Amino acid sequence: MSCSEDFLDPELQQTKKFDEALETATDLHNATKAVYANMNTAEYYGRDYIVFGETRSDNTANDFGTGRYINVSLFQMIESDGYATDTWDNIYECIQQANIVIHADVSGDAAEINYYKGQAYALRGLLYFDLMRLYSTMFVTGSDMGIPIVTKYDETGSAEPPARATIAQTRTQIEDDFTEALTLMDPSFDGTKQEMSVDGAKALFSRYYLYTGQYTQAMNMADDILTNPNYNYQYTDPTLYQVMWTNDEANESIFEMAFTNTDRLNTTSVGYMWDWRGYGDFTFTNDLLSLYGADDVRWPYTDEGYPVRYQDLNGNYNIRVIDYPEVVLNYVEAAFQEGDPNSDALTWLNELANNRNLNDVPNTYASLTLANILEERRKEFAGAGHRYFTLIRNGMDIPAVAGSHLSATIPYGDPVLAFPIPEVELDANNNINDEDQNPGY
Repeated sequence: MSCSEDFLDPELQQTKKFDEALETATDLHNATKAVYANMNTAEYYGRDYIVFGETRSDNTANDFGTGRYINVSLFQMIESDGYATDTWDNIYECIQQANIVIHADVSGDAAEINYYKGQAYALRGLLYFDLMRLYSTMFVTGSDMGIPIVTKYDETGSAEPPARATIAQTRTQIEDDFTEALTLMDPSFDGTKQEMSVDGAKALFSRYYLYTGQYTQAMNMADDILTNPNYNYQYTDPTLYQVMWTNDEANESIFEMAFTNTDRLNTTSVGYMWDWRGYGDFTFTNDLLSLYGADDVRWPYTDEGYPVRYQDLNGNYNIRVIDYPEVVLNYVEAAFQEGDPNSDALTWLNELANNRNLNDVPNTYASLTLANILEERRKEFAGAGHRYFTLIRNGMDIPAVAGSHLSATIPYGDPVLAFPIPEVELDANNNINDEDQNPGY
């Protein structure tokens, strides 16, 4: 989602003040598109955030052939780690862009303006959520350190830099942002899945609630999409599963990042890391591959050996941020944790499993267990960057499976589960000192 040429005009970026540059609802929409464009970088949803969630799990083995992601993969990061620094910087740049949209004073149709501001609130909620699950100590035993909160762009540069919030304060900020987004956004303005929609905000809110153990809220938010969707979500025909990943805005997609021939990442794309025609740094472990039955279409490679989610070597494919199957599994997992109050979670789970099998071969789970739910989630999202976070949000260890780059299990609660606060942030921010660094660094 590149922004319009008008928004990139040097007069707007370098000469005009922000309150003069953003005057109409169209200007506001273009400014919101700029947030999406910045989220597409290799340091965030274009590559790194997805890789982090795979290489730090039992899904993916790093052969270290090109020297990429070594310390990330081995849980041996240091304060000056470039991956930690680059993703931190990129996400905060996106937050500042969202802050500009949120506080812009523009004229035009109030409902349309509120919709774009709602998009910015939902994006900011996602941005802070992604920061929290990577850099806070929410998965570290005995520590309560959130991330810095910035809610307004300081054009003058005179404001005090933010200190670290607590995890509770960080959670409040995320919940407030998603709630405000759903208050402001009118679904009649929903269009492309390449921008945040009302369903997109609800879906991501359900993910957040699942991570924070608020299972009733996660179940209800997901159920609202399952029973009252704003789009006609449908499972893809099993025979077309591999083809689906070459199409933009497929029926299963809820919110995706757009990449075109003009902004594709080429050799820095996420697929280039798995593709044997590219760097081929990563392979899926036998521990993962052994889960797929002969008729399961979700085998994470194509017949040619390319990663099924990322088939174009140059990165000309959209990145799914969240989709309908995840909402189904969010509902199922949350319902399980709440004792399956509607007595339908197993039905939803088996519907997903059966829709992924060829030749009408049934793939039915006999019972609703957390192990069954997480297995289905693992098979569904191989390569999507979820597995690491799925393990630790459930209080599980990171196992050193056969063929993995890990030689020993990483226990849940270990300080290495949190990325370090970047050294450059500690040096530049007088309100975040060495004692504010995450434990163990």
